[in-house]
Amino acid sequence: MRKGRGEFLKQFASIATAEVAGALADPGDRATFERCKLDFTERERHAEAYALHCDLLRLRRDDAVFAAQGAHGVDGAVLGDDAFVVRFFGERDDDRLMLVNLGVDLVLDILPEPLLAPPADTRWTLLWSSEHPRYGGGGAVAPPSIGVWTLPGHAALVLRKGFRPAIDSYSAFYENDRKTPTGLAGYLRERGLTRLFVAGLAFDFCVRYSAEDARREGFGVIVIEDACRGIDVDGSVAATRESFAALDVAGVTADAAG
Repeated sequence: MRKGRGEFLKQFASIATAEVAGALADPGDRATFERCKLDFTERERHAEAYALHCDLLRLRRDDAVFAAQGAHGVDGAVLGDDAFVVRFFGERDDDRLMLVNLGVDLVLDILPEPLLAPPADTRWTLLWSSEHPRYGGGGAVAPPSIGVWTLPGHAALVLRKGFRPAIDSYSAFYENDRKTPTGLAGYLRERGLTRLFVAGLAFDFCVRYSAEDARREGFGVIVIEDACRGIDVDGSVAATRESFAALDVAGVTADAAG
């Protein structure tokens, strides 16, 4: 076994020398096997790296554009000595923009690269960042629609299209085309969440659509009613309550929720 493994590894120039080959562990030795066993306590000792790994897998699996594996096209460009951009094209201009900066903070005061332009009548919003505090980072925001872009050093950002009048949505789970997911459902499932408390403005629009879609995604939903305010257009508040009753969406007060 050791001889065969050594022959295989000779294809890699960095370990093809006799000195390095002699230092390689014996693959047939029990001690080598024991050192290769997964140590699940590292999930706690390296919680930030573990969270980063899990979220990247979730993004790859649950985001519709990334899951398509470039079915609608992929293009890329170099932005500097240590930075590049990759654009994943989605249906109905629902693109993803991945920015990677392996060097120090990069200021882009001139943006000649067409791949950086958002789809027509939209702006970029932040979908994911390696600088999230969950991973030990200092936080990051999406670059502005116009003006100077600053890409944080040693970081990666994923942007998605934001506001577009024809497709923007009241729901936190789906855009108004009722087909394009925001990725929130997968994000919540990855963390093992099964019950959601919903509040906000307006009760009969954003709260309603988000709560309805959450139920259709299989989550238990509780609306904190005194933390909401309805607009009540043509009986929309009453219609919302009827919908919640049909979908088994509960309503509570903030004190009861606490």
